[in-house]
Amino acid sequence: MANTSPNFAVGEYWKFFTYGPDNKITNNMDEHRQQLVQWVQDAGGVVTAFDFTTKGVLHAAFQGEWSRLKDANGQPLGMIGVLPQNAFYDHFFQWGIKDELVYFSTLRRNKGISETSKVQILAADSGLYVAKIDEKIIVKIGPNDGQGNLIPPDYQLVHSGLDYAVWEKNA
Repeated sequence: MANTSPNFAVGEYWKFFTYGPDNKITNNMDEHRQQLVQWVQDAGGVVTAFDFTTKGVLHAAFQGEWSRLKDANGQPLGMIGVLPQNAFYDHFFQWGIKDELVYFSTLRRNKGISETSKVQILAADSGLYVAKIDEKIIVKIGPNDGQGNLIPPDYQLVHSGLDYAVWEKNA
């Protein structure tokens, strides 16, 4: 990377997941994540990489294992939890979710949310994941609508869709 000085580079480092006897990926994905982070750092830290750790965990989460979205330190799992500025996810033109991704990108920009924003995971349970970002927005994903008292009264619902919702803190 140092010899080419690219404006933007995306790499792919694939390491197979470790599976348990139930044929599901193991709960502890720290080693998988760390190898991906190390690969990015070895490339000089200027490359972004497909965050396969997060992708694998998202597949498990959407099978009802929402608790997998939080690591042992209460942070987002995968490279996005430790090196978000280098995580890359490629679904902008796939799966018919472009408009939603544009909405979320605009929301991030308008709220000043970046890769250095503080993520506080409020719930990561069966069918429910709720996270507060920079005390500015709260995001809920999953089919369970049991967020109840997790949403403070000074937040208002601003956007929702199938199995997700977003609240903004009132100004």
